[in-house]
Amino acid sequence: MSAHRMSMATQLESHWPTLIKVAVVAWVAAMIIWSGVISSRAFAASSKPSTLNALHAAAQKIAEGKVIAQSVRWENGRIVTRSIVSIRECFKGKCGKEIEIKQFGGSRDGLTMVAHGVTVLKQGEAAFVFVTADGPSSYQPVAMGNGVLRSALHRDVDTLRTTLRNLKNAR
Repeated sequence: MSAHRMSMATQLESHWPTLIKVAVVAWVAAMIIWSGVISSRAFAASSKPSTLNALHAAAQKIAEGKVIAQSVRWENGRIVTRSIVSIRECFKGKCGKEIEIKQFGGSRDGLTMVAHGVTVLKQGEAAFVFVTADGPSSYQPVAMGNGVLRSALHRDVDTLRTTLRNLKNAR
């Protein structure tokens, strides 16, 4: 065997533990993501764009409010953000003064999880939320990210409010 081939074999051998670690980490990450996608009944939803009528029909509650508190934690191997929204106006269902909204994604323990199509609420942000029950006291947005309409991104919030009031009165 030539000295050059011997040198390459020695280099590969010295990097072998690192290559194994990288492969194991990649495999574990893929399994976590795969298990989260396959087993997640709570987050199963369509991320296709929805019309206002479709969002209205799918939601148990519709409200406009502001995020006043948040917590991020691990739940079943996933990072989940729970937001408490102070209700300004309720357009469907019985909203009360506050509503807890559970969403997949967020940052915890130096890791950030993001799901395509999920609009995670932010502390202090005003939004319209279209939600369904996710347990006895928490809710999740319908149609993933489409169930959260950030007030700051809508040019005419008053028209959106009027439309939602009209939908409420028409039902």
